[in-house]
Amino acid sequence: MSRFLNKKTLIIILCAMMVLAAALIAVVVRQGTSNPFGKEVGSFISEKDVPRVGEVLRAAGLSNVDMFETWVYEYLENKDSNFQSDAYSDADCRLTAMLLAEKQLSCKDPEEYQGDYLMIDVDKLRNDSSFVILSDNTNDFTTMFGETPIPAGGFKDALPQQWKKHDIIFYNDYCKIVNLVFQTMDTNEAFVGHTGILVDCRELSGVEANSNYLFVEKLAFNDAFMATELNDPSDLIELFSQRDDYKTEEGEEKPLVYLNDEFLGELK
Repeated sequence: MSRFLNKKTLIIILCAMMVLAAALIAVVVRQGTSNPFGKEVGSFISEKDVPRVGEVLRAAGLSNVDMFETWVYEYLENKDSNFQSDAYSDADCRLTAMLLAEKQLSCKDPEEYQGDYLMIDVDKLRNDSSFVILSDNTNDFTTMFGETPIPAGGFKDALPQQWKKHDIIFYNDYCKIVNLVFQTMDTNEAFVGHTGILVDCRELSGVEANSNYLFVEKLAFNDAFMATELNDPSDLIELFSQRDDYKTEEGEEKPLVYLNDEFLGELK
């Protein structure tokens, strides 16, 4: 046998190595251990990322950014201890979005909540001192995110009609509230099962962004804060479609994505 690899064999080996390296990088990105602002299923905010994310949120004029940063740091400090600290009170996606949007939201004639899906959120707003900053907005919160009947026009019209009915407005030129809407399992209603803030970085003053948009979210209670760079709002469809938690069974309505109350698309 020859002591040296021929050219064809060498090319095959190099290609195999490149495929393996790409696979390893994909795994690392998905786990959030590198590429903190990646474009996969979402990128975890690490301690070193907090100042940069906060800079973007402040430049966009969002509310309570200092408190948001505190929540992120508290999560990072407690995530390896099963969240046993009495000083730590966790948020979910809706509480986080409300925190950042709070001073720029208006809602006419909010409703007293009578549903089930937001009971943990409501309990935190009413009884947890960590959320006192939002407690006066409890009815606004549940009117925006809670169950609403599906109108005659169909599932797609449920959230826009709720926003129109209550004249819900988010006054921000650089940001949109991303609403991922699901159908309830046992009633003919729709509700916001996930949400976050999409920041348009293209014209932000004093911020050097690596991409056109930054999507900031909290995945769930006891789960990570994320900051994911996107080239276009439509990238949210691909981002959400890759997450197993948002998949539906055959025959069920697929979740719909809205920017504020404007329809963006259906999950794949």
